[in-house]
Amino acid sequence: MIPIVFSTDHNYVMPTCVTIASLLQSGKENYAIYVLVADDVNEDDRSLLRDQVAELSAGSMIDFLSMGGAFDGGFEIRGISKACYFRLLIPWLLPDVEKVIYSDVDIIFRTGLKELYSTELGEDYFAGVVARGSVKTMKKHISRLGLDPEAYINSGLILINAAKLREDNMKETFLKLAEKKLLFQDQDIINIASKGRIRFLPERWNMSPAWLAEDVKAGKCDGTTRGCVLHYSGLKPWEAMTYCWNEWWDTYKATKVYDPTFSYKVESRILSYTLTARRFMRSLSYKIKNALG
Repeated sequence: MIPIVFSTDHNYVMPTCVTIASLLQSGKENYAIYVLVADDVNEDDRSLLRDQVAELSAGSMIDFLSMGGAFDGGFEIRGISKACYFRLLIPWLLPDVEKVIYSDVDIIFRTGLKELYSTELGEDYFAGVVARGSVKTMKKHISRLGLDPEAYINSGLILINAAKLREDNMKETFLKLAEKKLLFQDQDIINIASKGRIRFLPERWNMSPAWLAEDVKAGKCDGTTRGCVLHYSGLKPWEAMTYCWNEWWDTYKATKVYDPTFSYKVESRILSYTLTARRFMRSLSYKIKNALG
């Protein structure tokens, strides 16, 4: 089985279930799934996730690791809680695992992860996809950290060399960095602590729908084949309209967390907003034409 770790709290159990469902539907591989959970993840939440795994993959398993007060002193920003730091402890939470995949729960898998897991890491601590630094403020932030923006990975999907991190006693380094006020929290920590010890993966292993939209617009692809892993790192499809919005919703509607009422409310709100925006633009266009004679 391929070991993979997710991290969640009660509020994110729904998208966690969707991400796991997409993984188990994406290929024939079996997975050892570990979920790092905050204290508010209750037994009903756990049972729901267990049932989803059992329904989709008899050869896979799921286990929960309670994080308790881990990273209580961790810096929080941009509405992202201290749960984001949990991934830093994976090598020590799974002491018998030499290599493991970590995934955020705002992801849809288009393929199995056998190829990704087979990546050789050697002396590198992590393997990940370089974040496209299209935002100037992000590039400045990365540069201020003493890092190269073109060699800074997104931590939403990473392959972890757990054995090497344990061997080099990196735990204390991670804990100390978590107390610093870093804009991108765990992602900054991983890049700072692993400078020069990161293996870069093709973008298809962590493709933002926004990046995919850029590539379609530029004529680099048609959007149907590129991106084995879709990572909704910006707008969330369960909250707003995004590129590849339908891929998340198609998966959601086939899971045990599907709620028709919730679906109707979100779709109605987005449709209403879209129609209102279109009416406004038509009205504005009409007024401009009249003003110009």
